[in-house]
Amino acid sequence: MVEALVKPELLVWGRDSAGFSIELVAKKMQLKPEKLTSWETGSSRPTFNQLLKLAQIYKRPVAVFYLPSPPKGFSLLQDFRKLPGESSIAYTPELTYEIRRANFRRETAVQLLEELQGEMDGPTGPGISTTMQESTESFAKRLRAYLGVGLAEQFAWKGNDGGYDALSHWKEAVESKGVLVFQAANVDVKEMRGFSIYAQVLPVIVLNNKDAAVARIFTLIHEFTHLALGSAGICNLNHSDKVEVYCNGVAGEFLIPKSSFLNEPEIIRKTQLADVADWSDSAISALSKKYSVSRQVVLRRLQTLSLISSEEYGAKQTAFEQQAAAQLKIKTSGGPTPPVKAISSAGSLFTRLVLAGYHREKLTGSDVSEYLNVKVKHFAKIEELVSL
Repeated sequence: MVEALVKPELLVWGRDSAGFSIELVAKKMQLKPEKLTSWETGSSRPTFNQLLKLAQIYKRPVAVFYLPSPPKGFSLLQDFRKLPGESSIAYTPELTYEIRRANFRRETAVQLLEELQGEMDGPTGPGISTTMQESTESFAKRLRAYLGVGLAEQFAWKGNDGGYDALSHWKEAVESKGVLVFQAANVDVKEMRGFSIYAQVLPVIVLNNKDAAVARIFTLIHEFTHLALGSAGICNLNHSDKVEVYCNGVAGEFLIPKSSFLNEPEIIRKTQLADVADWSDSAISALSKKYSVSRQVVLRRLQTLSLISSEEYGAKQTAFEQQAAAQLKIKTSGGPTPPVKAISSAGSLFTRLVLAGYHREKLTGSDVSEYLNVKVKHFAKIEELVSL
């Protein structure tokens, strides 16, 4: 058997950067942990076939393990938007991979944008900024105008499809401003609901497609606010409680503007009666469908505007969160077609850049298949869907 002549530190780097323990990798390799330890300390070497399997587990090209030293430049995010009550936990390999993939995709997109200069028109960054000195109401109003989506358009979207129609439109609006929107596939929502990577050119927002569509809409606007705040390097959720509160406040006001909300018939009726109790689930659900948001977002708006008692808010918030968590566990049959799945994961903007690079012979068909994780036979349909 041919030994793989790789440096032990590259094996350690590969495992650490993928977020695996020695015990877990050994289990996947069907080896004793001591054998893996011997490879990482240099007392023995893996065979080339074993190295190929390690590369597959770590989701790295095998060639990287023959570099003279471990690559630098990749850093993990510090925190994310999580489910309420979830504390920070160690990164799983799945989340580590999604962070790495988001960085790789962005670097690829930036390179393609440079090579296609003048051929891909449109903004290449968020194009709007704010500070925490600006009120959430003021920035939410400016952001809505910047994205060019009015309430009449929002109300025209399907409100009874769980938010998928609205999510598609909001993603399109955000990507039209030069923000890459990706979706992670295999990360538990308890660990991550979304994160963003700040950059002046093609910043990134990553959503968790295991989350409810209406929850992803809130995350999308929350993370866009982080980008507008211009955080240096990688944009985290919890720089401080004030930042998180600000981003949540903007997202809530953006999706359900105060001026519109206070004019809702049920809100007017409750206000006239000075009644901040006994909100029916049906009334809250009707508002959530109209604005294409979760019931939790409606609750937060009621709380922010002092239109619900603290006792009722707490009880309903707990109940709604439990119902939402139970709904996420329900497995549905079928699923999207490969072209739809590819675009959902990579986003329309990244997909158009990759296809443009392919047509201009900057990329091969193999490159496109790798970047979009789809077979060549689906290219035509993907191109049709993104209207290149």
